[in-house]
Amino acid sequence: MRLLLSALCLTICLLVPACSSGPKTYKVTGTLVNKEKPYTVAAGGGVTLVFIPVDAGTAVDTYPAYMDADTSKFTVEGREGKGMPPGKYRVSIQQMVPGGPPAINDMNERFSEAASPIIVEITDGKTPLVIDLAKTKGN
Repeated sequence: MRLLLSALCLTICLLVPACSSGPKTYKVTGTLVNKEKPYTVAAGGGVTLVFIPVDAGTAVDTYPAYMDADTSKFTVEGREGKGMPPGKYRVSIQQMVPGGPPAINDMNERFSEAASPIIVEITDGKTPLVIDLAKTKGN
């Protein structure tokens, strides 16, 4: 009887997606640009992009992106390399430049987690994002 019950439970879990996997997630790729040209990172500096869910309530998972400073291309691998769920995200952009000019601090404030005007919608992992700083209200 136990064997039959175990086989039945296993069959149900294989047929019901919620048992075998969580919400659909996507690895997201894209490019950070300024005036349609790859964003230039100051020598010795780096840029951090973080995707913050817009409608997440109080418990918020954020999704940092790895950005290649040479190409301005970024990838959001998500938790455990499985990507991020679809939805709307505010994108925070922070530039770290040792001894950088005050303009860097101004940029960091405009594109902080709380103030960034950049909102993107993730619907799939197929379409690369292009985030153009010149086309945002915060620039």
